[in-house]
Amino acid sequence: MSDNQEKAPNIKESLAKLEQEFKESQIAKETPQEIVNKIWAGFLLTGLKNKDVFKCTKLSIIEALFACCQFELIPNKTGQCCLLPYKNKDILELQMQPEYKGLIEVSYKTGVIESINCGAVDALDVFEFEEGSTPYIKHRRNLLEDRKNTIAAYAVVNLRNGGQIIQVMTKKEIDAIMNRTKQVAAAKKYNNGIDQSSIWFNHYDEQAKKTVLKRALKLAPKSQKLSLLISHDNSIEVESVEESKANELATMLQLENQMQGVEIEMPIRQSELVEVEDANN
Repeated sequence: MSDNQEKAPNIKESLAKLEQEFKESQIAKETPQEIVNKIWAGFLLTGLKNKDVFKCTKLSIIEALFACCQFELIPNKTGQCCLLPYKNKDILELQMQPEYKGLIEVSYKTGVIESINCGAVDALDVFEFEEGSTPYIKHRRNLLEDRKNTIAAYAVVNLRNGGQIIQVMTKKEIDAIMNRTKQVAAAKKYNNGIDQSSIWFNHYDEQAKKTVLKRALKLAPKSQKLSLLISHDNSIEVESVEESKANELATMLQLENQMQGVEIEMPIRQSELVEVEDANN
């Protein structure tokens, strides 16, 4: 019997035990069964497409599935959320990351939002935006040419009380957020460019719409579940201020030392950051 034949039953057995543990959990029992089954199917399909998914720690997989249940978001083709492996000190951990359609889905459940419209603007589109006492957006897409140059994204949130929230972000503003995400920041430090497996690389427009929608929803009436979802997304995607400062300083020090023919290890740790700052003062 080959090694693959010996390993296959073990993988199936592990997944069967994981499925049982997940579906017998309290949060799964409190979630509609149809959604639970779709979440599990989405997890399996994601794993078949990305071999790193099944290599993630069991705890992180369970937590990611629980997060799907908490917000009733289905991964994979729905566009509501995705399951992404993140490397944490050489250990793969699975994270549930909401997509912009998932934010819209949870927003509607708050009961205070009438409709949401998001769009990505290409350089060839006709786009008008005016701020002030009567802000408005006019967007006419160019359907005759390939969309290759996104220059902005916008979100229009219409409230049930008649109010309206409009937010527009330029590509420069969106890229500033993108460059702070953990996937892109790590790829730039270690690979000198954007990781081609990154969700930003493969779905830039969708991520741009999510980014501007999150900014608009900050101005909407507060909802505990929606606030939790946005906080969850920020916690797994965007570097903290401390991480960002540490990585900026590490990059600066690396460049300075390389000019002198000396290399330093990346990334710098928080304890090292304190020591460096103390030494410079």
